[in-house]
Amino acid sequence: MIAMGSRGHGLAVGVGILVALAVGCAAPVPRATAPAAPDAPAARADTAAPAPPASPPRTLQLGLANKTFTQVPQWAAETQGYFAAEGLNVEATYTSASTTIIAALVSGNMDIATTSPGNAILTRQKGANLVVVGGFVNRAMYNMIGLKGLHTLDDLRGRKIGVAGTSTGDSLLIREVMAAKGMRENDDYQFVRIGGTPERYNALFSGAIDAVTLLDPFNYAALDAGFPNLANVYDYVPEYVHAATSVNADWARQNEAALVGYLKAIIRGIRWTYDPANREAAIQLAIDNTGVERRFAEMALDEHTRVTAWPKDGLVNEKGLEWVINQAAAVGDLDPPYPTVQDVTDQSYTRKALAQLDQ
Repeated sequence: MIAMGSRGHGLAVGVGILVALAVGCAAPVPRATAPAAPDAPAARADTAAPAPPASPPRTLQLGLANKTFTQVPQWAAETQGYFAAEGLNVEATYTSASTTIIAALVSGNMDIATTSPGNAILTRQKGANLVVVGGFVNRAMYNMIGLKGLHTLDDLRGRKIGVAGTSTGDSLLIREVMAAKGMRENDDYQFVRIGGTPERYNALFSGAIDAVTLLDPFNYAALDAGFPNLANVYDYVPEYVHAATSVNADWARQNEAALVGYLKAIIRGIRWTYDPANREAAIQLAIDNTGVERRFAEMALDEHTRVTAWPKDGLVNEKGLEWVINQAAAVGDLDPPYPTVQDVTDQSYTRKALAQLDQ
């Protein structure tokens, strides 16, 4: 049995990236209130896992933002022994913000970051040798949810929208969604930096802001509480990369075997999650790790499966990443000359992982 510890505290790393969390309220958390669900049936592994190596496992430090439904393949890689099969012990730290994860990656406190690629690209342009090596969530799985009484995106004119940061993936998406309605940041609406999905959820319930984008399961919990869905973000931005795997390029070269092993385990976790035979076990993973009600976990799995949110080959969606770069350039977050997808990616490690899995 392995593999993935979880440290829930933030990291204090001094690389000049500031994260503002502006919420201290107590909204209803989307937790189960019914009796505990029965034990899930035994899940079917994709293949028989090799015997764990005799040598002690290699520990990797993994940076993540929040415990949301999108992490199910990560938890599957742990519970199904896929990390252990690669001789890895993966310790996860949840920081609440993408910017904090990238800061930790730059400082060397993290080996791997799975988060919005936008901040990795911005930080790379400032001189850090960061590179995107694979995809994790290739869809914009957000709902734009407003205060009760609002009905459409047009109702957000002159309002405050809560975001994780001005250069994070959610803010780039919101600018695109609002532009489709002829609205521009600062002229027609204001951003308020709040934090990750749980913090934005609390801010909505407290009335601190007028609208937010929320991921599963928080979106379903807010909708269930009567807050209106103003937009499905992927309807406006079909090509997108919500989360990708980023590393320091020098670290990757020096630790190729560990990185390829990690990516193999993640791909196996993704494939396991899509397998209908593992549906009950996947739902239970979400319940156990997030406290989400079962019905919300079921809805989230159905939606992620329907739109193929996780890449079955583990590769980043290059068209989606190009959109992220173009949007960052359009709002002035990137300085010319603008990077290309090829400048900021090295998917050779994921392709090696695929070759080893499929041989």
